[in-house]
Amino acid sequence: MEKMFEKNTNSKLMGFNNSAVKKKNSQKGLSLIEISVVTVIILLVSILAVPVIQGYLIEHRVPKVGEALANFVLRQHLNASVHGRPQFEGMNIAYFSQQNKDNVAFRFDGEGSQTVVHHGLGRQGQLEIFELEGGRALELRLVGVHHAACPALATVLHRVADEVHLGSAGQLVEVKSPQREYSAFYAQQHCKQGEDNIFSFIIR
Repeated sequence: MEKMFEKNTNSKLMGFNNSAVKKKNSQKGLSLIEISVVTVIILLVSILAVPVIQGYLIEHRVPKVGEALANFVLRQHLNASVHGRPQFEGMNIAYFSQQNKDNVAFRFDGEGSQTVVHHGLGRQGQLEIFELEGGRALELRLVGVHHAACPALATVLHRVADEVHLGSAGQLVEVKSPQREYSAFYAQQHCKQGEDNIFSFIIR
């Protein structure tokens, strides 16, 4: 009787030990190799997703930037008709920043003639403004533009611009002028991959 009790007790203890080992094995965490593989997969997905997300965000910023610039040009036309002087006289980046300081389409750094206007269509993208022909014409130049903004930016602003040029530094191509009708397809052909595109809009 005593031996049977001991045998039953031993078998119960063995069963308990086996279940404890199984439970312990089932609770074992991920190995270093498994963690490394998961980390690599996450990094690859991130690397592939970032450019896509950036392009998507830039595409959705184009209408805001284009609309803000078009409104600025139209305001100058209206002001000139009231004051009777060259419509773009005194137009520069300081004047633009003063007129648009509350516009969320742009970010402003500095003050006065040292103002830098970031258009947000590229990480280092900036807006430059030049008075031409004694105030009878104006150039809006956007540098550092990501290819995701092309040709949409030109398409939005060609309605207020008499001339449109785009391309990279030293290689700007005329895509609209009094002699050339604007074509989005032609504009697209002259955009470069990356953030080195320059858009120049001349308004008279």
